Amino acid sequence: MCGAFGAQAFEVFQDPTNSGSNPSTPAPVPTNGSSVPVNVWVEHSGTYLGWDIEVRATGGMEFVSFSPNDPNQVIYSTNATTLRANRVEPDTGMSGAVRVGTLTLRSTGNGNANIIGHDYINSAVATVSVPTGTLASTTVCDPTANSDGEGLNDCDDNCPFVSNLDQKDSGGIGFASPDGIGDACQCGDVTGDGKVNSFDSTMITRNALSLAAPLFKKPDNCDVTGDGLCNSFDATIIKRAAVGLPPGVQQVCPNATP
Repeated sequence: MCGAFGAQAFEVFQDPTNSGSNPSTPAPVPTNGSSVPVNVWVEHSGTYLGWDIEVRATGGMEFVSFSPNDPNQVIYSTNATTLRANRVEPDTGMSGAVRVGTLTLRSTGNGNANIIGHDYINSAVATVSVPTGTLASTTVCDPTANSDGEGLNDCDDNCPFVSNLDQKDSGGIGFASPDGIGDACQCGDVTGDGKVNSFDSTMITRNALSLAAPLFKKPDNCDVTGDGLCNSFDATIIKRAAVGLPPGVQQVCPNATP
């Protein structure tokens, strides 16, 4: 699943750039025990008076620490497996993306950091369920491994399974800033510009219909659903993801998998 919740009334997501942009790929946490900071945000399109979230670690994932964005406003408790945080602004309210804080994780085996559904208070003093999803998931990472043979070990390689010596990272979903995934393995990017947007959707659709698709350059980045195919379904998912709608692009294409 994905760290962003698109068209849902309330969203919880992680943003590696810490700019408040809403990506859809969970933060990768190497299974070598190294610590990874995850910038956690909440977002609602309108005015809301508060939020209440819980994040739970499963499997080999554990929480090292949590630093709230505003210690005077965010009330929280955390241990090795659970973070509970809330904030209420009954007088002024909040709008758009609001930073919760930085959750530092580490993992020694397969696991996830999952958002658990809780309620928040909106401007009409009503509650809405927070969809369950994944903020972070483990990725197989052996500091001695070099799966693509290019010289960088897998833990330091933003495309560990396909060669990309330049480690170029032009962006992510939509027109987002760099997202930690190299251009060579950015699933959904078939045009080769490192970003996943409506241009990719159009090229995939045209290619699937055997029409001219001059920018369909990277077919091994096409599959974003994990079904092993490159078709109009992938094009639809990409088109929706580019404007923030679920279910989101998954890093499951051939260039991103062992």
